[in-house]
Amino acid sequence: MASTYNFLRYLMMAFNVVFFLCGVGVLVAGIIVRVDRKDRLLYLEVCDKFDYHAASYITIASGLFIIIVSGLGLIGTLRESRSLLLSFICCLFTLFLIEVTIGILSAVYKTEMGNELKVCMNGTLVEYYADENLRNSWDEIQVQLSCCGVNGGKDYRHARNRQFNVTSPKSCEPNADKGCYSAIKDKASDDLVILAVVAAVITLVELIGIAMALWLVCKISEKYHT
Repeated sequence: MASTYNFLRYLMMAFNVVFFLCGVGVLVAGIIVRVDRKDRLLYLEVCDKFDYHAASYITIASGLFIIIVSGLGLIGTLRESRSLLLSFICCLFTLFLIEVTIGILSAVYKTEMGNELKVCMNGTLVEYYADENLRNSWDEIQVQLSCCGVNGGKDYRHARNRQFNVTSPKSCEPNADKGCYSAIKDKASDDLVILAVVAAVITLVELIGIAMALWLVCKISEKYHT
């Protein structure tokens, strides 16, 4: 009985240390994205309806929350406190529900978000020759993703301040027929597969943490009643 209980306590301590380090990693990643412009999602820069800082703020908040929850679990384990461990379980379960909700909403509104992005891209592409910052962002996207315009080079015929003898920017060459919207969708699909795997692993870790914490609470209760 005692050996099983001690093993479970050490296992919970190790879990919370690893969980804490994950929180630190998420926090640092959020700070880097917030500070370093190059690490932002490049294709969001051509959409003026998106908040460029929102993703970094959510990441920072998530990292801080994970750090606090892991600290709660570690202290609860060291002090053998059922109340702290139950709070730890509630926080983990809340985090689990938030992740599941985000996943469901992302799947449901995937088409609408794609249409919104397309509308945004069309709105900023019109200002390509009139706004230097937008022009630099579009050029970088077109070079990195080997694409041109939203649906192709013909989109630039509607750009303001375009010279009559210019059909599309040099950054489009030689990919004038490939639109950046489809290129972004392809890239996002590849990234989403990686994110889905990472999210699934994190969710599994959270469920394991909840199970271990519940088991430890039961063992603490048994210990106090014997």
